[in-house]
Amino acid sequence: MNISLTISLGAAFGVSTQRMCTAIEPAFGVIPPGVEVPVVRLPRIRTALALTRAGIGVARRARAAAATLDADLAQVPARCAQLHRQIADTASDQELAALWTHQVEPLLLDVCQGMEALRLSGRALATVPKQLAVLGR
Repeated sequence: MNISLTISLGAAFGVSTQRMCTAIEPAFGVIPPGVEVPVVRLPRIRTALALTRAGIGVARRARAAAATLDADLAQVPARCAQLHRQIADTASDQELAALWTHQVEPLLLDVCQGMEALRLSGRALATVPKQLAVLGR
């Protein structure tokens, strides 16, 4: 997501640039001092209506994905290990290309959809940084 857009959305509802920068730090990191983020003037009522419409769609998708999210993501490490073995066993470029098309790409799409579901549910900002910290140890 564009930082300028995020800060512009906040500004449309009276949130200061500094407060928005602090709020988005977990997702985007710290904006260095002296870096000016351009703010676009957005009409408050039209922006609120657009966000409401989009939010309804997001809530529906998040609710649908949440039902199987934990089980789906729990299977990813085993699927990756299996694919790692299959990739190591390929003997030709054609086999590798077929493996990508039929196995790797579908897994990538599944993981991306899982990450989107996390983002939509609001759990990502609460859980992902903690999990990354554990992995970094």
